[in-house]
Amino acid sequence: MSFLNNPLTLVAVALLGGLGFVLSVHQFSKEQTAAHLRRVEQIRAEEKVAQDRAEAARLEVLNARVAAAAVHQAKYAAAMKKAARAALVAALPGDPSKGRGSYMVCMACHGMNGEGQRAFNAPRLSGQEPWYIKGQLLKFKEGVRGMHPQDIYGMQMAPMAKLMYSEEILDNVVAYIASLDPGKAPDGGSGDAAAGKQQFAVCATCHGRQAQGMAKQYAPRLSNQHAWYLENQIKNFKGKIRGAHELDSEGKLMISIVQMLEDDKVIADLIAYIQSHNGM
Repeated sequence: MSFLNNPLTLVAVALLGGLGFVLSVHQFSKEQTAAHLRRVEQIRAEEKVAQDRAEAARLEVLNARVAAAAVHQAKYAAAMKKAARAALVAALPGDPSKGRGSYMVCMACHGMNGEGQRAFNAPRLSGQEPWYIKGQLLKFKEGVRGMHPQDIYGMQMAPMAKLMYSEEILDNVVAYIASLDPGKAPDGGSGDAAAGKQQFAVCATCHGRQAQGMAKQYAPRLSNQHAWYLENQIKNFKGKIRGAHELDSEGKLMISIVQMLEDDKVIADLIAYIQSHNGM
């Protein structure tokens, strides 16, 4: 019997052929599966790119809306601020248009918009309460402030205040100052606002919780003022360079209060907290 006619050989050949077929099918299936997986991954990658682009587009639209809302809010706030300033000026006894000419003398130190200038230790006037500005001008005129020999800048201010020789001129200048917008934020300091919060608790009794000032306490607005000016005035009160005059009852109170401020760091921290309310 020949080899090819051997039943075992035929079975073996059949088995080998079947195995080869199975292996071929398996290899084909494996390749198809791999191709399918690659396609799935490609589809997923394309979908991810599409999703990222859609998300980026949505985010861009959202950011644009937020920016537009912020611009609108800023314009609204500016308009409200301008309207409030106009209402304040209208309620004052003076005429700002007449006070402009008299303010030209003040402008050299305090700036065109009452923004203040550090070189002259001239405080920011715009934004300060009109009643307080008028009160301080009267103190300079009457020698209650600016007479101490160490108060160099106060001594320079006293004769300037005397140029406003009548109540009408004084009121007109105050009204003009009230109409001004400084156009920029006050100079900041280097203190720690969080550390200064506790110190301000005493100040808040007269100056208000947001350092906005309180007319009934004859306490001026402290916020929106330059840090260097606040520091100088606190130190002047501590050294009794300011507030020691017998007719300056508010100044005397300040002298006693600021003695609690132990050192420069405490003062800087207090000022930082005060300035945390800027813009309010």
